[in-house]
Amino acid sequence: MTRRDPPDPALLALNAATLQTQAGLRQIIEACARHAFHGLGLWHAQLCEPGRQQSTRQTVRDTARQLRDHGLVLTSLGLASQMPALERKPRREAIEQVRRAIDDAVELSAQCLLLNVGGLPQGSRDLQGARDMVRDALGELLEQARSAGIALAIEPLHPLFCAERSCISTLTQANDLCQELAGASGGGIGVVVDVWQQWWDPTLPAQIRRAGEAKRLLLYQVADWLVHAADSAAMKSGRGMMGDGVIDLPLLRSWMEAAEYRGLHEVEVVSPADWALRDIDEILITVRRRHQECS
Repeated sequence: MTRRDPPDPALLALNAATLQTQAGLRQIIEACARHAFHGLGLWHAQLCEPGRQQSTRQTVRDTARQLRDHGLVLTSLGLASQMPALERKPRREAIEQVRRAIDDAVELSAQCLLLNVGGLPQGSRDLQGARDMVRDALGELLEQARSAGIALAIEPLHPLFCAERSCISTLTQANDLCQELAGASGGGIGVVVDVWQQWWDPTLPAQIRRAGEAKRLLLYQVADWLVHAADSAAMKSGRGMMGDGVIDLPLLRSWMEAAEYRGLHEVEVVSPADWALRDIDEILITVRRRHQECS
């Protein structure tokens, strides 16, 4: 691991998925404030009633108020969408789901709407066709996002998730998509650099620079890659705590800093088997310490 100065502790944020089995939104917000986190990332599903895709207005209002009261920035509102579909109706439903999430992101003062765009439609082998559908859907949504002042943040996922969760697998693809939709320096759309998803990509330094030059670095997410994570069971458990895996996190942070990313570092350790079942305070104390020692 490259030895560098530790990150500024004022840049520490948490994605609520790290505490996915532990508590409700109120408890998560209170715990982050108690441990002096400066930001919180939420998934849109946390604002919805069980079994439904729509948030309730009261939940959104209450969450916005709680975030303000505790001095927390909403670093991201995440949405797992399925934009590619063989039939028109589910494609329209996916677009409308994103439209509702944009409205919620406005009320929550989110810094971006993080999008997992979806993989291959069921029964399809047309990967390029799926990517074309994602492009078309984002193009339709971009005007609303710009008018609302909410940036659409494309998160490339590891290629292992290409069939089911995201047909956008690399930062190169995400940057190309942003440039096609918004031009060389157009706003309203950008990218997420999630080190767990993207650390393996040899083009990553150049693509981070490219996104930085276009002012499209919207979010930096941090976790570690465990050596056994290629096993199917471990992939479901997800990410390791910083310092427990093989990613040179200080090096990746230096690439982000060189590209003039000055936003918060959103720690997202989705690991039910190892961390999410522990006491909330223990998890947050560990996240804070590892952010300083290993990131």
